[in-house]
Amino acid sequence: MLTSPDDVAARLFGTATDRSGTGPLAWTASPLESATRVLDVCCGSGLLAAELTGRWVGVDPAPRPGGGPVVAGRADALPLCDNAVDGAVLLLALPRLSGLDAVFAELRRVLRPAGTLVVVVPSASARSLAELRTAACTARAGPTAPRSTAQAGCSRPPTSP
Repeated sequence: MLTSPDDVAARLFGTATDRSGTGPLAWTASPLESATRVLDVCCGSGLLAAELTGRWVGVDPAPRPGGGPVVAGRADALPLCDNAVDGAVLLLALPRLSGLDAVFAELRRVLRPAGTLVVVVPSASARSLAELRTAACTARAGPTAPRSTAQAGCSRPPTSP
């Protein structure tokens, strides 16, 4: 029986793959390949840690044993120094957070200049795996919470013609 958000996420991420055998955790980590230190905000048990071995640090209000170092903290008051990471992830956490202006301001504060922010949110409609993969690639082109991210000083990455 699935008893927690971590259980649900682990089951989903463990079963969904594309034709090459790549799954959602690898898709999430893909834009962070060049990042040397990645912050996973509201990380739960650290499902993403294995994809970012040696570069991953998690922050969660209720840290649980998992795949790497986890620090107790909230998304709107991150316990990190300014410019501490060059990548950050909100994996399925955004819908559970309030005060998005403060959350994105904190993410901007801890991200180094030109850092990468990856936000993964659940789909409001059922889609095929191919549609989800295409949507994930499209979402990487810019923020999904424009007002809050713009207020925090984040900008859209340039897109190729």
